[in-house]
Amino acid sequence: MIAMNAGQSKVFIIMTVLLLVAFGANVAYSMVSIIFPPTVLRHGLSSSSVAWIIAAYPIGMVIFTKLATAMLNKCGKKLTLLTGIFSQVVSLILFGYCDNLMYEGSKKYIYFACCFVLRLIQGFGNSCINLSTCSIIAFNYPESM
Repeated sequence: MIAMNAGQSKVFIIMTVLLLVAFGANVAYSMVSIIFPPTVLRHGLSSSSVAWIIAAYPIGMVIFTKLATAMLNKCGKKLTLLTGIFSQVVSLILFGYCDNLMYEGSKKYIYFACCFVLRLIQGFGNSCINLSTCSIIAFNYPESM
């Protein structure tokens, strides 16, 4: 095992946590495209609905990047990171429960709207996570840029 001083172990811990957070946020993005399409089709929606729900995540990232940047400047890196993690977790949990919505008749569009909005919120969370992670790394390790 390599011996580390206190400064190096702090760097290792910070980088490991940021890596795990970023990995978890991106797994949330990519797993939906594998698991989710049969569920949407079972609810009576078209394949273009699947595409819109999956695309809502990057659309949310694009739409909310400006807001996340403002949060980063006003609230700080840590609060922005925690806001991103919280919004990701809550929206993912609620997204999992969308399947329990009634979907007979016109209620399938309520299912679509709920899924779409929750994916937008997930995109907001990921934009907060990405911006704050890059900011934390750049602030703490400017010599390694």
